[in-house]
Amino acid sequence: VLSLSVYKAVPLTFLKFSIGRIDFDNNVLYGFIALIVLSIFGFLLLRGIRELWKKDASLLVFWLVIPLILALLISFQIPLNQPFRLLFVLPAFYILMAVGISKFDKWQKPAAAAVIFISLSGLATYYVNPKFWREDWRGATNFINQNIKENELVLFVWPEPFSPYLWYQG
Repeated sequence: VLSLSVYKAVPLTFLKFSIGRIDFDNNVLYGFIALIVLSIFGFLLLRGIRELWKKDASLLVFWLVIPLILALLISFQIPLNQPFRLLFVLPAFYILMAVGISKFDKWQKPAAAAVIFISLSGLATYYVNPKFWREDWRGATNFINQNIKENELVLFVWPEPFSPYLWYQG
């Protein structure tokens, strides 16, 4: 329940780094988009890794690769493999991709435009679609406060009131 399968973890981590927390209900569409995005970003990332490896500037490569490998190895024992747990390697991911983009001659601007377009598309989808938003505890608490009548109770499953309710209750 808490972890991804080992085979899904690395591609999904790179996909979430590329397009964000969004996913689609249609698995065929999601797979098609994932294939395109992972192809573009993966090519640029591998190009950046190869370029820095030749220049013996491998710290960025290790910053990206070692935590991914450790997360995979640890997930065999403790099933907690999720992309958000590896957010600290995101700067290395984008720096390596930027190095990969910078090594193109005439394709540098289209490659950068593709990365920016994909990233902004994921961000726009996240902001526009309420399905991806966090729970609206403030709105829920305000709804309860506006609709509760005298002598009515708010019941919780737990012995104590739910923390977000207490916070927004004021």
